[in-house]
Amino acid sequence: MNAPVQYGPRAAALAAYLWHGQFLSRDRAAAALGEMFGCAPSPGVIAAMTAKVAGIIAPAIDAIVKALIAADVAHFDETGFRVAGKLAWVHRGRRDHPERRPPQQAAKKTARPGNPDARPRR
Repeated sequence: MNAPVQYGPRAAALAAYLWHGQFLSRDRAAAALGEMFGCAPSPGVIAAMTAKVAGIIAPAIDAIVKALIAADVAHFDETGFRVAGKLAWVHRGRRDHPERRPPQQAAKKTARPGNPDARPRR
């Protein structure tokens, strides 16, 4: 192809995800995009798209970092669950910790597997 090509924001987000979220090399991310969608951006284009995505999300990342730094407590958790029979993971961070909630909230039990007397979550 000799014509100039422009990739949209979804292609850029997917390229950044494949490179940084799935830890593919830029070459493999380009090959994956080519196999899935028939367009294979060069590794340099993937780097440029990722830099653009990083610039777009920078204000949100800065706000998250500032909120975590300002928090008295920062709690991080990784929870596994099954989707269509396969193990998947959810990673989350929060600024409070269940053991540091006000007494009326800490006393509320949440439903968990193996805890039959717990009240369901709202």
